[in-house]
Amino acid sequence: MKIVVVVAVLLFLLAVAPTKAQSEIQPQISQTDLAKLPETSAPEVHFDHSNRRFWLMAAVQIAATVADGETTQWALRTHPNAREINPLFGARPDRAKMYGIAFSITALQILLQHHAKTVSEQTGKFRNGWLVGASVNTGFHTFLAIHNARLAGESVCPANGSGCR
Repeated sequence: MKIVVVVAVLLFLLAVAPTKAQSEIQPQISQTDLAKLPETSAPEVHFDHSNRRFWLMAAVQIAATVADGETTQWALRTHPNAREINPLFGARPDRAKMYGIAFSITALQILLQHHAKTVSEQTGKFRNGWLVGASVNTGFHTFLAIHNARLAGESVCPANGSGCR
């Protein structure tokens, strides 16, 4: 079952990955025309630092989602009466269900952030607007991971403190 969820998530990510088609057809150059062209050096490759920042922030969002999921699983294992309060997951979700849902939502958010970034670069307006969604997503999952870890770290005393340290 877990492998099915992992394959489904990977297929979803491949399906939503942005692709760009070539807008112009390149003219064919014959060997004689190619010989007449002056020699030039290799074209310079420019690295767009905004894309680097985008993918770094996407990795941070994924890490925060993993931390939230793992601390939730930890709390569910540690406390027998613990339950997940997100209705999408159910009361006691297993790891495959939790990651299948959480990564699909996170992938959709990252896709929307990439779209917002692309549109803002084309229009020149609100250039770092995509950072708002990325920061909210990262902050939310980080807060939940810390909250879950605090709950999981608390001792369970069934007799209201008697015999517990």
